[in-house]
Amino acid sequence: QNLAATKAKVQNLGIKKIDGKDLLALQYSSKHSTDMQVFLYFDPETGRHLHTVYTMNRNEGPTGDIRSIPYQREIKYRMEERFSDFRTENGMTLPAHYDLQWSEETQNGSTRLFDWDLTADQIVHNVALDPANFEIK
Repeated sequence: QNLAATKAKVQNLGIKKIDGKDLLALQYSSKHSTDMQVFLYFDPETGRHLHTVYTMNRNEGPTGDIRSIPYQREIKYRMEERFSDFRTENGMTLPAHYDLQWSEETQNGSTRLFDWDLTADQIVHNVALDPANFEIK
């Protein structure tokens, strides 16, 4: 929202084909995290945010065991968000479907993959919240 104050950069990458659709692609670069890449994808007609990809590669420091140095690999993280099934309720348009995929390629060569797939059955707003929901127990 305030790129000048945060010294972050947003670069327009033009139209990219994602999942068979032409989407407007932007790359966000933070001043504070140079090893993370963030790509945002928008519907060029509606401006709706449809997809985000976050990637980060990290080299872990030495373990102190000289035998492990040849086996040290870069750890790769990737998170993808997908927004779809947009619905308009009371003048507000929101995605009713959200899919999040997280993957991590570890130093030992294994890959962990997690997938959360959420669908909203109902969209409501101005709902009274019970203050007890925010109490630390």
